[in-house]
Amino acid sequence: MRAVVVVPSRPSLFPGAQETASDLLLPLGDRPFAQHVVERLVSLGATSLTFISEPLGRRWSDLLGDGARWGCRFKFVVAAPAETYASVAREAGEPGEVVWLAHADEAPGVAADDVAGETAGILLRADGDDWTGWAIVTSGSLASLTGCPDREAAAATLDARCRRVRCGTSLSFADYTAFLASQFSVLQGDAVAAPLTGREVRPGIRMGRGAIAHPSVEFVAPVFIGDNVRIGAESRIGPNAVIGRGCVVEKKCSVADAMIADGTYVGEGLELNHVLVAGSTILNVELGAALVIPDKFILSSVR
Repeated sequence: MRAVVVVPSRPSLFPGAQETASDLLLPLGDRPFAQHVVERLVSLGATSLTFISEPLGRRWSDLLGDGARWGCRFKFVVAAPAETYASVAREAGEPGEVVWLAHADEAPGVAADDVAGETAGILLRADGDDWTGWAIVTSGSLASLTGCPDREAAAATLDARCRRVRCGTSLSFADYTAFLASQFSVLQGDAVAAPLTGREVRPGIRMGRGAIAHPSVEFVAPVFIGDNVRIGAESRIGPNAVIGRGCVVEKKCSVADAMIADGTYVGEGLELNHVLVAGSTILNVELGAALVIPDKFILSSVR
C-alpha cells in the first residue's frame, strides 16, 4: 500500500534551526518524532512512502535514507507550501487505488487491527473531533485535493467523501505543548507506539547504551535516558523526563516534565521543569517563549 506524507513547514522557536520541519526531528522518547510517523505507517501496511515538503536537509536524509531500513521505498517531492495539496493530488495514482494520506506532525493511535477490512474513505479523528491529518482514501479523493490551499480546506474536502473514525491517543506535534504531552504518553505507555529501547534499570526507568548516572542520582519514573548520556551526582531526574543521546547533565540538576535534545550540555545545579531544551536554547512550553543562554557553562551543545 502507498502512503503520501505531507511534511508541514513551519518556523521553529529554536534559533539556528534552518532545516525544513526541524522540530519533527526532536526526540519523542527514544527516537525522532518523524520516525514514529514512518513506523506507524509501516505497521499499517505502507510499503511505499512519498514525502511532500519544502527541501529537506541532511538530518532528514540521515534519518530516512531511501527507506530500506524499514523495507520500504521512499520518494521525495519538493513543493512550496501553497502548492502542497496540488502536489498531493498529483500522487493520486491509478483509478480506484487505495492510499494512506498522512501528515508528519501527527501519529494517530491506530493499529493495523483497527482498520482491518475497512474500505477506503476513512478520516481519522482525535478525541476533540479534530482531523489528525490521516485518512485512508481512494485515488479519486486524493486527486480532489488539487485546489485546496491549506490543511483546513483539505479536511473539509475529505470530510464530504469519507466516514469519520475516532482513533486512540495520538502522538502530536501540533505545537510544543502537544509535543510535551506526547512525550508523557509514550513514557507512560498510554499511546500506540513501538516499545522504548534501552535497558530497564528499574521499573519505568530506561537507559541507553553507554549511559552513566552517578549512584546518588534520584530517578522518578517514567524516565528515558539515551545512549552515551552522563548524569552527575545528586541530580534528580523525572518524572516524565527524556534526555537525548550524548547529553551531559552536571551534578545537582533537576529535570522533570521536560525533554533535553541530543547533544546538550546542562550545567551544575540547573532546574529544568516543563521545558524543552536543545543546545543553548530553553523553551518554556507554557509561555511558548524561547531563551538563548549565552553562558556555555549553563547550557550549550556538546562538541
